[in-house]
Amino acid sequence: MRKYILVITSKFDNIMKQLIVITLFFIVLIFPAFGFCGEYFVFTHTFNNQQVAQEKASLVGGWVLNTSFYSKLTPNLYSVVRGPFKTKTEAQKTLSFLIEGGRYKGSYIKYAGKIDIHKGIKSLGISTDVLVALLGELRISNKQQKGADNPCEPQEAYLDIGINYYGLQRAWNSKTERLTFKPEKKHVDIGGFWVIKNSGEIDRMRICAE
Repeated sequence: MRKYILVITSKFDNIMKQLIVITLFFIVLIFPAFGFCGEYFVFTHTFNNQQVAQEKASLVGGWVLNTSFYSKLTPNLYSVVRGPFKTKTEAQKTLSFLIEGGRYKGSYIKYAGKIDIHKGIKSLGISTDVLVALLGELRISNKQQKGADNPCEPQEAYLDIGINYYGLQRAWNSKTERLTFKPEKKHVDIGGFWVIKNSGEIDRMRICAE
């Protein structure tokens, strides 16, 4: 019995970690504190494989956008992007900065169109019921930060976003020869994730490595 319980709970933790990554973009879209409405993005790289796109983003900065969520983008692709921006002019400033460094040749700006939540969810291969259940398990926190406290954070006010969920802490009681369980809060490390308050642009801490 002990073996089966350990296997089941371990699988639950693994599933939670995988689904958190899948639903992170969806959470960003619906979370009211973000308040952005821009649909312009700077595209630096595009792939047909999510994992490859995530690996690239971890090296060059930006975040991975599932193109199936937007009406004006070719579906079923994964793009490494900066944004979203409210206007093309704002996007152009970021594009000029990236190209100036010489590492983002071929980058471009594109209007992504309107968000289609149902179409995007369908592209993930999961049902809306499963997604709703997952969102009920996740806890999203946001903390107002003034910015500019260190070189690796935004220089203006932003929301610092955190994600956690509750799993089970397991321990073997040698006296009773039984497993004991209690709720354990687990933080999801997404490498620093924030939203610029004025523009709504999503930023990542890993840009510091550039």
